[in-house]
Amino acid sequence: MNEHAARKRKGGKKKTNVDDLEKTSDFPYLRRLQPGMKPIVYSSDTTGSIPREVTIEFLRTMTEMMLDERNLNEMIDESVKTHMGLHDAAVKFQRDVMEYNFQVERNFGCRYLAKIPDYHPTDTELIEAAKTFMFTALKSYLKAIKQRSSRYKDGSLTPPNPNDPMKKITILEFLEACNALMALPETKEELRSVFLATKEIPGQRIIEFQRSLLPLLGYDADFGVRCLNKITSDYPDDVDLYHKFQIYAAAAEFAGLESSFTDVQRKAFYMQVPAMMYHFPHMFFIQQRILQGKQKQMAVRAENAAADRIKKAVDGGCMDVETLKASGILSVLASHEGRQKLRDISVKMHEAKIRLETEVSGWDFLKRKDFSENFKSSDLFSMLGQSLDPAAKINALFSIQHEEIDKLMTLVLVMAQSDSNVLINSLQERVELQSTPSNDASDTDLRNLVKTVGSLVSMADVGHLQSKLFCHEGDHRHSRDVAPGNMASSEYSKMRTTQNPLDVRCAMTAQMDR
Repeated sequence: MNEHAARKRKGGKKKTNVDDLEKTSDFPYLRRLQPGMKPIVYSSDTTGSIPREVTIEFLRTMTEMMLDERNLNEMIDESVKTHMGLHDAAVKFQRDVMEYNFQVERNFGCRYLAKIPDYHPTDTELIEAAKTFMFTALKSYLKAIKQRSSRYKDGSLTPPNPNDPMKKITILEFLEACNALMALPETKEELRSVFLATKEIPGQRIIEFQRSLLPLLGYDADFGVRCLNKITSDYPDDVDLYHKFQIYAAAAEFAGLESSFTDVQRKAFYMQVPAMMYHFPHMFFIQQRILQGKQKQMAVRAENAAADRIKKAVDGGCMDVETLKASGILSVLASHEGRQKLRDISVKMHEAKIRLETEVSGWDFLKRKDFSENFKSSDLFSMLGQSLDPAAKINALFSIQHEEIDKLMTLVLVMAQSDSNVLINSLQERVELQSTPSNDASDTDLRNLVKTVGSLVSMADVGHLQSKLFCHEGDHRHSRDVAPGNMASSEYSKMRTTQNPLDVRCAMTAQMDR
């Protein structure tokens, strides 16, 4: 009779409450079998899938096994014997049970369980069993840390020398334990109560929680902190340790942030979190930061690509790309929608330029200077000159009407004359003369005017550039300047679907290494 039949004979499996799992069970199926006792039945080369009843039975059985003291001692003993971190020994125990007890090839099984929400999107019972298993893994690890500490104290296990520097294995155990501790409901409740009492992020309480773990590892808290503070000097090139430390820092940061959430904010946040990360919200928190960073990088890359196109399009590369960056035009050129809007406004500007250039070319210097100085009192200047936000300037540019386009292009034509440098210097001199504490508003207006004029002079060639900038629009849409969110979504999907739920503390970290 196998373990599944034995369970049914006992009367079936009742729904398990994690908080009631502290008792040690005497059922034989709650022990890890020896390798080779059962053949592997489920693998990528045979079945390609795992039956639902086997999947849920594994999750529920493992949930009990991880809190069984005999199993915890097995993990501890294996950790000591093989010089393996306790967190790694716990993961190995889970994978062993999957293969030796449930006849599922371990690597295939881990990949399969990671995709439970994809394979069974409407199976609430199975998804909840997976979430309970993952939470129990965190609770089990902390219990194993405490149980090992008790064995240090009763002499059944030799503790580390408290005066020796912490080994890398111990540092990793500490980081993983901190992450697990931050996920416990009682920790979250404590941090929330501190926030409500002080209206401040409970950073000090988080530090106290972290320090409380160091004695369990066999070290004085102050001594342990000194060891941790030397990680960068003791392990300068250890990328794995660096990533684990970043995750540890993010877990602590998110724990503080979550303590400030209202009920509505907390509900809204967890609605975004994938099921297999529900008890690891800091990992989702990290992923969102990674995605935001990728989006920013892609936006910069798209903006630089737009700058390159401008340099190639302008005869002799004479357009001031830095001015265009400051004006926000390059940000617009980085997206298809923005290029379309700029194309439309550039057509109108080019038409106005052709219509007005004969008249403006006949103006003398004083008239052109008078027009430029009066421009600062116009509503158009209020929109384009006084805002320091490039995006706001561009949005205002897209909304201007026919009469305002004429004023704008008149100014551009004035500044396009051969003596425009003299005119700009004249305006700049007036800025410097009026830059006194008693005339801050005028000084700011004039400085903004000169800055705006510089951007608008560069914009004089937009109509000339449009055919060159936009002639390969179809190619642009399928090249590197794609919408930032598209690549980010792809990366997120990859990270989510390759996550290994068995290795609840380590597999997600591995995603960061890629």
